[in-house]
Amino acid sequence: MKKSVNINLGGIVFHIDEDAYERLHEYLAGLERKFGNTAESKEIINDIESRMAELLQERLSSKKQSVDIADVEYVIAIMGGPEEVAQEAEYSTINQGNTTKRWYQRKLYRDPDNAVIGGVCGGLGAFFGIDPVILRILFLVLLFFGGSSVLLYLILWIALPAARTPVQKLEMRGEDINVSNIEKASRMSTQDSPRNGWQTFFDTVGKVLTGIFKAVAKIIAVFGGLFLIVVGTVLVFFFLILNTSIFDGFHPSDFSFSLPMLFHFGVIQGHWCFQLANFLVFVLPILAIIYLGLKLLLGWKFNDRIVWKSTLLLWLLGLVLWVVLAISSLKSIRSEHIVEEKLLFKSLPDRMLVLDVPEPWSQPTHTRHQLKTNDRTMYYVNNKNEIIGKTELVIERNVGNEVEVLIEKTARGRDEYEAEKWAQNLVIQVSQNDSILYLPAYFTLHHRKEWHAQQLKVIVKVPTGQTIYISSNLKDILVDADLNENRWISELPGKTWTMTSNGLQQVNRPE
Repeated sequence: MKKSVNINLGGIVFHIDEDAYERLHEYLAGLERKFGNTAESKEIINDIESRMAELLQERLSSKKQSVDIADVEYVIAIMGGPEEVAQEAEYSTINQGNTTKRWYQRKLYRDPDNAVIGGVCGGLGAFFGIDPVILRILFLVLLFFGGSSVLLYLILWIALPAARTPVQKLEMRGEDINVSNIEKASRMSTQDSPRNGWQTFFDTVGKVLTGIFKAVAKIIAVFGGLFLIVVGTVLVFFFLILNTSIFDGFHPSDFSFSLPMLFHFGVIQGHWCFQLANFLVFVLPILAIIYLGLKLLLGWKFNDRIVWKSTLLLWLLGLVLWVVLAISSLKSIRSEHIVEEKLLFKSLPDRMLVLDVPEPWSQPTHTRHQLKTNDRTMYYVNNKNEIIGKTELVIERNVGNEVEVLIEKTARGRDEYEAEKWAQNLVIQVSQNDSILYLPAYFTLHHRKEWHAQQLKVIVKVPTGQTIYISSNLKDILVDADLNENRWISELPGKTWTMTSNGLQQVNRPE
C-alpha cells in the first residue's frame, strides 16, 4: 500500500503518491536553484508549474485519479531538466522562426510585443507564419471596401486574448513548452523595448473594450441562463401533466393512430420500459437545458465533460429503447379485423318501434386519457382501471320485412387471428322489450391490458313502412341515417319517423 498526499500545482489540486511527490519536489527544487529567487525567476517557475499541471491532468481519467511516479517522470521528460536550460547567449535564436509545430497546432493570441494598435496582425502572423506587415497592408486595403476591416479588427481585438505569459507566447509561435523555452521566452519578455505613447494608448483602449465585452457577455449569460431555466421548467411541468394528469379534468386529446399514439399506447399498457424511454428521450434533454441555464447563471467553471458524455450516452440508450418499444407496439396492433354479428327482431307494422339505450351515454368522469383511432374516442377511467368506448349508431333501410341489427366489432392485434380474438371479446347486449329496442350506448373493457383499439358500430336496418321513434338518449351516438329529406343528423333524436323507400321521413312535421 502506497502513501499519498494532496498538493497544489499550478492552482490545481492533485492526489499524488508519496514517491512521485518526492521526485516532483526534487525537480522543482532544482529549478529554483537554477533560476534563483528573483521576481522574474518566480514567474518562470509559476509558468513551468502551470504547464506541468496541464500535462498531469491529461494523464488522469475517471479510472485513474492519483498521480504516480510514472506520470511525474513522463512530465519531466517533456519539460526537460534544469541542466538543459540554454545559456543566455543562445536566447536570440528564439525569434528566428525555429518553430516545431504547424499553424493548426498553435494557439491564436494577440501579440502585444509586435503591436502597432492591438497586436491582432502580429498574432495572426505568428499563428499562420506570415509577416505581420502583409496582414496590416491587407487590412488597410479592405478599409476602402466598405470599411469591413475595421469591424473585423475590433472583433478580433476583443475576442483574442493577449499573449502575455511566456507559455502563451510559446503556444502562439508553436514552440515546445519546456523548461528551456519558457526560460528563453521569459528573458525575451524582460528585454522588450519600452512602450511608446501610442502603443500605451491602444493598450488602454483594448483593455476598455475587453472589459465592456466581458460585462456584456456576463449580462447575456445571466439572462440566457434564466431563459433556459424557465423554458426547461415549463417543459418538464408540461411533460408531467401530459403523462400523469396532475390536474383533474385535463385530458390530452386528438391522438391519432400514429407516432404519438405509440407512447400513449405504452401508458395505457402500463409498460415501465415506455416510461423510462420517455424520460430519457424527452425529459433528460430538458434537464440538460436547465443545468446549462444554471451553469450560465451561476458562472460555474468546473470541468463537467463527464456529465455531458454521460447525458449523451443515456439519451442514446433511451432513444434505442424507445425505437425498439415503438416497433414492438406497432407490431402488436398492425393487423385489423372486423367481426360481424346479425340479429333479427320482429317488425311492428301497426305499431311504433322505439329505439333507445338502457343507459344514456355520458363522458366518464375521472378520465386520465383520451384515445382516438379513426376519429373514434375511447376513455381510460383512472379510478376504475377500465376503458370505455362509445358506440356509433347508423340507421338504414332494410329491403326485408324484419328489423335487422348488424353489429360490427373492430380490433387490432399482431395478426388477423389475434385481432379477431380481441374483437370477439367485446360483450354487448341488444334486446327487445315489447315495442322498445334497446341498443348499447357504449362498451367497457374491464382492464386497460385489454385495449387493442377496439371499436363498435351498430347498424339498425328498418323495413319500409315501419314507424320509429328515436329517443333523445341516442343523440350522442347517432352518426348517420338514410334520410328522405335534407336534415341534420342531430335533428333526428326526440322525433318520430317513418321509413320510406327513399329513407326516413318525419311524421307530422310542422309546416
